[in-house]
Amino acid sequence: MNDEPFYFMLPRLLDSGLLNDDRIEYALVSYPRLIISEASRIIVKDYGNRIDSIDTSNKKRIKCIMENLAVALSLPIKDVSVMQTARTIYKNWMNSTSMFGDNKRQNKYIQRIFKHLSQPFEMRQPDDDEIFKGSFHTLLNNIISDYKYAHTKFGHIFDKDTWITLFNIMLGISDALLEYNLVEKLPKSDSAKLRQKSIDTCFSIIQLSGLDDQDVWKRLKDYCYKWSKSHDFIKVWGHSIEMLFVYMNIKIYQQDVATNVFKEGIYSEDNPISEKMVKLIFFNFLYLVDIKQLISNHQRSNSSRSSCPSILKEFALTMSRLTMNAELISNTPDTLLSHKYSANAFLKLFGPFLIFIPNNADEHYDDAIAVIIDSILSIVSNFNIDYEGETVKQLIAFCALRAVPFHMPIVAAFLKRSSQLYRHNTVILPYISELALQLIPQLDTTKSTRILIGDSFLSSVNSLFMSAVETLKKNDYSKYSPQVNESFEMIWKTTALFPIRFQLLCFAHSLEEVKILEKLAFIFNESNFKQVSADFTNIPFIASCILFIGVYVRFKPNESQKINELHLIKLILTDIMKTDPRRLEEFDLLVIAIQQMVINGIEFGKDLFTNQENIKVICDFISFLKLQLIASDKEKAKRGSSALWLEKYENEIIALNETICALITTNFPSKDLFSRRLNSCFEINESRVIEHFQIQNPKISYFSIGDKSLISFIEPDNYSDITSNEINNQPLILFVRGECGKSIFVVKENYKSDTFNPILSNEIQPMNLPSASEFARTPINNQFFQVQLAPHMSFDELKGIDERTTSMYKNDFQSWLDWNKFGFYALFNTSSPYQRPRVADFISTMGLLRDKNKAGVRVYHNSNEKLKKVIQKLDAIDSIPLLPVVVYHILSSDTKNRQGEVIFDEEKSHTRMTPAFLQFLREIGEPMKISSELNILPPLRTTIPIIPSMDSFIAILSPSMASDTDGAKVIFDFGQTSAMKIIFNETSFDINFQAEKKPKQHVLCVSPKGNGLYHVTQMFIPRYIYSPFAEEQTISAEVLAFNIAMSFEQTIKTNSSLLPSICEKRRAEIRSLFTGEPEQSLTGTIAEQF
Repeated sequence: MNDEPFYFMLPRLLDSGLLNDDRIEYALVSYPRLIISEASRIIVKDYGNRIDSIDTSNKKRIKCIMENLAVALSLPIKDVSVMQTARTIYKNWMNSTSMFGDNKRQNKYIQRIFKHLSQPFEMRQPDDDEIFKGSFHTLLNNIISDYKYAHTKFGHIFDKDTWITLFNIMLGISDALLEYNLVEKLPKSDSAKLRQKSIDTCFSIIQLSGLDDQDVWKRLKDYCYKWSKSHDFIKVWGHSIEMLFVYMNIKIYQQDVATNVFKEGIYSEDNPISEKMVKLIFFNFLYLVDIKQLISNHQRSNSSRSSCPSILKEFALTMSRLTMNAELISNTPDTLLSHKYSANAFLKLFGPFLIFIPNNADEHYDDAIAVIIDSILSIVSNFNIDYEGETVKQLIAFCALRAVPFHMPIVAAFLKRSSQLYRHNTVILPYISELALQLIPQLDTTKSTRILIGDSFLSSVNSLFMSAVETLKKNDYSKYSPQVNESFEMIWKTTALFPIRFQLLCFAHSLEEVKILEKLAFIFNESNFKQVSADFTNIPFIASCILFIGVYVRFKPNESQKINELHLIKLILTDIMKTDPRRLEEFDLLVIAIQQMVINGIEFGKDLFTNQENIKVICDFISFLKLQLIASDKEKAKRGSSALWLEKYENEIIALNETICALITTNFPSKDLFSRRLNSCFEINESRVIEHFQIQNPKISYFSIGDKSLISFIEPDNYSDITSNEINNQPLILFVRGECGKSIFVVKENYKSDTFNPILSNEIQPMNLPSASEFARTPINNQFFQVQLAPHMSFDELKGIDERTTSMYKNDFQSWLDWNKFGFYALFNTSSPYQRPRVADFISTMGLLRDKNKAGVRVYHNSNEKLKKVIQKLDAIDSIPLLPVVVYHILSSDTKNRQGEVIFDEEKSHTRMTPAFLQFLREIGEPMKISSELNILPPLRTTIPIIPSMDSFIAILSPSMASDTDGAKVIFDFGQTSAMKIIFNETSFDINFQAEKKPKQHVLCVSPKGNGLYHVTQMFIPRYIYSPFAEEQTISAEVLAFNIAMSFEQTIKTNSSLLPSICEKRRAEIRSLFTGEPEQSLTGTIAEQF
């Protein structure tokens, strides 16, 4: 130690030429190191006892104290307490630099303090590990903090020499820390933090100093190139370049963002940094990394080679953060359309850092390359780029060449991000789709553990799968069928997430290759059902799968036979009936889902409910529910409330159960379904029936049977004016408005007709009798008198007599039933009128008045005003409700106000239409004409697309369908309260929406992609919806319509316009006609009543 040169600075600073030797300015360096060290140790310890009262009244005393402090800071680490005292004194002095004199003297002393504080980084005699890990490590951290504090808070008083001195000192300290094997003395995380803190302070100094000397920046670049093999350096450089990039772009985009960057050191509010200086700093920092060292590992030792992948990954993460920041910076939330960062500008800056990796890189670099691939695909997807240009093709080719199965992390990254390529690209999509279907089946998550293989990854792959399949459907799709099925199976088996599986089910309804009904049968296998339903959080998935079957049958009625073959209805209903409602949370959701499935099956299914097995199990289910409801009533009587599982939806379950019973009894689908005219049920009325059947002189009689049916009995009014031939063509019509809806029965009566001429039955045929034999007659002995017997005749003689009689009266025997010939009776009322209305005959002969009018027949007069109103209300109930989905058509000219509301040109909102939007409306549903009986919509100038739903229509509406501005405003307002709304984005930008914590509407953003495809982004989703949509996907209008129907199917249980029971609504209207009990003696007066 005595022979060691004595410097009052870190020796490395002299050896590397960063600072000059200044020993000539110090007196103590002339003493032997051991002696002066011992003396200074004693002196500085004394300073520690009176640290607040050290005499600094003149410059000589200050210089003397500083020399002792400098010696103290050069001691071995065992004297860390002495070094801490010296550091504390210097820190106090830095807070009162005026003690040194004028600015020039202040800078002189500050430079000396900086040099002295660098000495502990020589780490002399680091033998005591405990001291090193504890107080000495703390000392080093504190000294670096002092450097940071000094230049940020007092940099404005520094002259150029002070800045350069401090910068060079931090270069030397950082270099020493990077070379010293700190991991032998400190935990890995502590050593990394210390190095990173040192480098960060070095960067901060040059950023806040205003230094623009080329030699200074060259010196920094030389050291940074040397440090490029350090993970800690790459990490700090990454944060610095990210900060600079963000700050520079904030200035470019003139965003009002509060930041403390460049408001310290020599800069302040009064002395802001110039744009020129910001660019100088940024572009110099951009090229401080020697990228060759990031991957060139061929001539390195094993230890060095093992660190390279982590260094490259850290570098890749920097590129990833820069990419994300570019996306965020360019977008301003207060605008409707999301702006995009220029891909050309970004690639000019960072392109070399993204594509320098060779194609044959070692597999140890896979994780890093995967991050790079992710960044590149993000640029292609979300930046402003020429989607049809060569740059896109080159970048995609760069990624595709590296996405090969033996580099599984890269494959995973490619698949995860590729779903976003469908947002705006078109040219590359067939290639991407084909490549995706090749890679998805080969995905091996066990080899991809080094990247995040989780929920978000599988969700992205699911989106990619759907988009790829839909894209390839427009080409030669048949050759991809095996890959489609393999990809589906891969995702289905890999994911444990039921939401992803449900999205797959909904999408695969359109795929013949995928056997989705077998998947459902597997789910509802008794053992699987028990396992899945054991977790109550899975109940929404099970309920959604049940609802899926109903919607599936609605869209594909011919699949009913396959459902029957799999016994799917029986499987599901049996599972539920074997379940104890008291032990299964949200059992009510399963019950309602089954009821909706059954109703949809009856309405739309083909051969689904003519199957005896299905009918039986449905009837068993109805009985099961009735027993459960009875048990609930008993429980209600005991504890005052229904069973727990019925508390929320009891009324809805009762209503749906009644609807099923009614549909099984008699089912007449709504005319609206077939006429494609909303409220065409109004067209089915008495006048239309009379016109259709050409009833002459019609008479309408009204009567009700209980509260179940209101019947309009239509008959010819006066038969006396009608010939017999005309009578034969005049049917009796029963127009029934019942609890299940409207129905029409045509009665052909035979009370009065001459067309029926009975003839002898051809079932009675002559037969040969056995020949009679001769027999002797025994005389009768009578004691009173003797009877003269009849003459004896042979059988042949009797037969001859019979034949002669037959030949004489043969013609009369054959026509004996022709009563007219003999004139005994006239034809039935051939010329006389009926004595009473036919409706009276009908009611009497049908037995409706038995048991003292037990059926509750009531007769109403045509002039009854209340009757007319009830008929109108019954017709209104029969009309199918509309479930609106309002489509807001966004063009590039639309904007947002400060409240985030979209501003449309209201004067032109009802005339807004483009070819792409028109095609969307044509493809999304079947056209329906709107009649105005119920006035539920404003006047429209077009038909509307509809998607059938359970007892309702999902109506796709747009303000542009209205005839005028007022109508457009009405439709616009519908979208604020509807269950779903769609944003049709016909721009090349994304839409900015304010996030909702608890969204009440299902909001979709749909962008046309051409060729019948639409990119669908799910913006918001209510909690009660088990969504059939992925976060984003490119799908056809048919799949979109199915998913919309699936989403609405889950809202029915809360829709007051559909529940409670429509049957009960109809009965209530009929009951409103009652004025008392029905007449019991109506039999005798029935004709008079009419």
